[in-house]
Amino acid sequence: MSFAKVILIGNVGRKPELRFTAQGIPVCTVSVAVSMGKQDDEPLWFSVSCWRRLAELATEFLTTGRQVYVEGRLSLDTWEGRDGGVHTSLHVDADELRFLDRPELRVLPQEQADQVKQEKAQPAPANKKAVGAPADDKDEVKPSARRVAGRKGA
Repeated sequence: MSFAKVILIGNVGRKPELRFTAQGIPVCTVSVAVSMGKQDDEPLWFSVSCWRRLAELATEFLTTGRQVYVEGRLSLDTWEGRDGGVHTSLHVDADELRFLDRPELRVLPQEQADQVKQEKAQPAPANKKAVGAPADDKDEVKPSARRVAGRKGA
């Protein structure tokens, strides 16, 4: 027996499609574009199939443009097209799928993104101390009360 295992890091090309087998098993198909290093090179496109729980997660969280890590078995699909020509496609049956970017940064409409920036830019309230601010005298811990990790009896 032989097989080819592949690891891809690329971007989702279109919204995942979820369907079910006759036995009710979920299957998700998604296209992934992988750059080969040079900016002016055309990306390689892979058709990726996810099964069962992985299919449900992919459908729920993957959107066009998201960066994704895919690990699975590689195969080359070949078929004859309507024009009579032979066509090929690289296909991966995913064993593992990881989301590499943070979706909240990509999917927020511009208005919401601006609002989030404004909220983060506002100073902390006067009654709360900013993280990393110097301690007041009453907040100071006396050396005799400190516990030192790794020392016995401390």
